[in-house]
Amino acid sequence: MKKLWLRIVSAVAVAVAAFGLNVPSATAQNPSPSELKHKVDLYLRNVFAFGPDVKLVVGDFKETGVPGLLETDINLTIGENKEDAKMWVSKDGKFLVRGELNDMNRDMFAENRAKLDLKEAPSNGLSVSGM
Repeated sequence: MKKLWLRIVSAVAVAVAAFGLNVPSATAQNPSPSELKHKVDLYLRNVFAFGPDVKLVVGDFKETGVPGLLETDINLTIGENKEDAKMWVSKDGKFLVRGELNDMNRDMFAENRAKLDLKEAPSNGLSVSGM
């Protein structure tokens, strides 16, 4: 079931990449957050044939910094199995994407590099005190 979920969501991501994200004009009416949550819920239940025994929770939407794109968390419970996924939804409700959203203008390793302390670390092999 999980592999099918990933396979289908990946296909949706490829379709969005192929056709582009349609940013709505100022005159277009976007659905309200509750309408958008309902639409995402119905879409996922239909695509993956989730029955009433499957608990699906669409989280609150957050701005992403990408015009027309909102981020949400999806929580899925099937019996004892739980899965959380981050997804992105276009504000107009036309597209749903699962994957990773990375800012290519930002150094994603800078925070971890800043935590490294190399003052007493040997540059190659064991330190003298480690012998």
